[in-house]
Amino acid sequence: MNKANITPCSVESEQSLLGCILIDNKTLTRANLPSQAMYDVRHEVIFRAMLALHAKNSPIDLVTLSDFLEKNNLLERVGGRSYLVELTQVTPAVSHVAQYAKIVYEKFIRRNLIKECSEAIQNIYDEKELSEITETIKKAVIGYHQKNYEVSKNPEMTDNWLRDYATPQKPNIKTGMNGLDFATGGIANHQLSLIVANSNVGKTTFALNMALNMSAMGKKVLFFSLEMPAHEIIDKCIAITGNHSAFEIYTRQARQEMLLETVFRFQEYPITIVSKGNISSQDVVAESYAQLQNGDVDVIFVDYLNLLNDRSTDGEVIRLTRIAQALKNFSLTYNIPIISPTQVDKESSKSGVARLENIGGAKAIGDTADLVLYLYEKENRESLSEEAQTELRMKVVKSRTSGKFQDFSVNFDKKSLKMNIE
Repeated sequence: MNKANITPCSVESEQSLLGCILIDNKTLTRANLPSQAMYDVRHEVIFRAMLALHAKNSPIDLVTLSDFLEKNNLLERVGGRSYLVELTQVTPAVSHVAQYAKIVYEKFIRRNLIKECSEAIQNIYDEKELSEITETIKKAVIGYHQKNYEVSKNPEMTDNWLRDYATPQKPNIKTGMNGLDFATGGIANHQLSLIVANSNVGKTTFALNMALNMSAMGKKVLFFSLEMPAHEIIDKCIAITGNHSAFEIYTRQARQEMLLETVFRFQEYPITIVSKGNISSQDVVAESYAQLQNGDVDVIFVDYLNLLNDRSTDGEVIRLTRIAQALKNFSLTYNIPIISPTQVDKESSKSGVARLENIGGAKAIGDTADLVLYLYEKENRESLSEEAQTELRMKVVKSRTSGKFQDFSVNFDKKSLKMNIE
């Protein structure tokens, strides 16, 4: 038989993985697999039973597993006790459980890709539009992870719930701005958060301050810069980190030796900057997933949403809506927060009031987001004869948790670009 026609699977890896769990129950959480990843139906049933025992804090061994399967009329379906004993005799190396799980998962993904690409192949034979074909293939290759987990069905839906129930939830990520953290509880891991502002108000600077605070607390930050090159982002980061003059750093008037201590401190921050023109939401998803696989990302910044180069013939509103939904889907799927500055329309900038329908001209963007922070300038004038002073403020326009409509004064050092909310 042609190798290309053999369904991708590794029964041996599945057996080794199940054997590891029977030897050491802790390896179950390290495997981190959905039960449908198993190709052999017997292994899927056994793995699901293990998840159920784990959720009840029950030990997983030959006795408890056999008893559970028997009570649920599944023991004979998996080959009886003799097959369970056989699993413990494959002599797997417990230290290699991650590798076994990786093989099983990759085979599972290959099977899914074959299924997903069938439509694209048929479209090629049917001579459909090339743009439609390439988009289908692109979504299959880059977006298959999202599609696998957007649709939740039993028994897999309950399997995932059982697996996650016994795992402590990831705490929200703090912004390092005490007032904002108190009002919102921090940035939830599954949230798409927007920092909305008019041009030249400081939304990128605010995002950078937030990113630096998070990285200073040990969070791994992935920062997509669509508006300026990496070296300009680093200029701002050095200024903010060390309270140096941003202008003197930008113009290279600041003496390098006076910056070294700050540079070395900033060098320890776990920040990755991606700067590239014509980047799309799919590029963001692909790079984020690659960084996630390497364990190099806890939070993602996209500066800024309106500049993502997703082409659409359906108009700007639908284009931006699709971008927001793509980012939201990734955040939900991988439990990684995404924070993105975005524009408000001219009406909001004139009135000083941000409504969801004014965000980027598309209400659906605001509807998609979980947290919307409005950064704006407010004029303070005690008398008509005095010159107006501008105060930078932050308002929570939308929050799925708490803190909605709270309004804060932003301490903004225009020299160093450092921002804070007490």
